[in-house]
Amino acid sequence: MKLSDFIFRYPTGHFKDGICRVRLFLNTQQECCVVLTDLERENTSTSIQNATQSLVERLKEVGHLLPGSRVFLHEPAHWFSSDAFWEIDPDCPWEIDHWRKAPAAELLQTLGCVKREFSTRLKQDKRLYTEVLRAQAQIDPDRRLGCPEPPEITRRRLELWENRVTKAELEHLVQMGAGEQELARLIKRDLSLLSEVYAHPEDEYIAFSELPIGDGGRVDFAVFSGCSWMKVTLIEIKGADFPLATQSGYRKFNHQIDIARTQLQERQYHIIQHHRDFHDRMHALRSQVEGGARPHNALLGPYGHLRVDPCKELSIYYIIIGGRTVDDEKEGALRYQNEIQLPKLHVESWDTFLRKLRRT
Repeated sequence: MKLSDFIFRYPTGHFKDGICRVRLFLNTQQECCVVLTDLERENTSTSIQNATQSLVERLKEVGHLLPGSRVFLHEPAHWFSSDAFWEIDPDCPWEIDHWRKAPAAELLQTLGCVKREFSTRLKQDKRLYTEVLRAQAQIDPDRRLGCPEPPEITRRRLELWENRVTKAELEHLVQMGAGEQELARLIKRDLSLLSEVYAHPEDEYIAFSELPIGDGGRVDFAVFSGCSWMKVTLIEIKGADFPLATQSGYRKFNHQIDIARTQLQERQYHIIQHHRDFHDRMHALRSQVEGGARPHNALLGPYGHLRVDPCKELSIYYIIIGGRTVDDEKEGALRYQNEIQLPKLHVESWDTFLRKLRRT
């Protein structure tokens, strides 16, 4: 049973306080459960993951966190990733090694609530979003006016814009039924085509082509992004010269998609078997690019660095782009079935990818 739901202001140790969403529950075991939701771009300062200790201490001071309560951190879903939850120890919240990843189904059962509780976005709740705007105005009155961007970021943004590949160029190749190699050549000219769709925050990314993984293995493209936890999105592409799904009575992906899926599963197997080595190598590669190196055709986003913590785990996602959409409804159901079997693996047609591009 939910007891309360509100926006909470907490100290961060920086010159601005942060804000987060706090939900209080009392479950059937008479346990008090506290869910802390990161507001991401709506936050006025450091994320809750990076200010956990000061946030928990402040909650205790004002009486929202009672002794014996269970505390969960919540990172909201993005279009290709689901909500993520961690249970933390309120007595030593800074001990990241003690954080436990909590499956969504388990959390819903613990809290005694339904899935809609976390599928409803903040802006859909007028009361809560009004609280957010009020807190932002108190903490940072000039927030909505924007702030001058450092000239080096503006210069880099203009450089990327001048060298961009237009959506029309990619759309033309797709409409012509281009093969894998032709599409890969165009994307290699401007890797921000991929970061525009898969990077979050949108201006903080590093994109690569032909990224080696394992002994002799590689992925077509990769995008590093994220805040606090680094998100590594590994991408395989196929041509636009076949339908995404077979046109027979059997509902299954085209064999080209199955080939890409097998390739990504091989990469996934290597990552699982060499998890720590992969983690260290990806962060070392990030540091090289931030230092000015450009391995694997690296493209660095406007901000010039990622605000990620190398001590934290990677969030790894797998994307396949290939084929053409013929029947949106049937193919959507097929993609959904695929993602149930292989979490964090998302299949796109070139048509659905183009819909997500914001550029002209």
